[in-house]
Amino acid sequence: MISDCVEVDCLINDVRKDGIFYSMATVSQKIAAAIGVSILGNCMDWIGYNGQKATQTLYTQHGIAVLFIGVTCVCLLISIICMITNPLTKKDIKMF
Repeated sequence: MISDCVEVDCLINDVRKDGIFYSMATVSQKIAAAIGVSILGNCMDWIGYNGQKATQTLYTQHGIAVLFIGVTCVCLLISIICMITNPLTKKDIKMF
């Protein structure tokens, strides 16, 4: 997909910027991963996770299930809604 963006940008601007596109994608992924891990760590603290314990409380186990199943399902649902409401058609592709 990034290669397609590079091609479209090259058609528009007559300059090939492969490195910029790939580096921005990598930086964005690293920032998103750092933010995600930070949020996950705070959520694990909030539900009472203690890494020193061999077993967790029932509340903590339920919280982990909600985090890893419920939040994932909500994020996937949001992604599906975004894809449905913004379809990519052949007409859009032929524009370039």
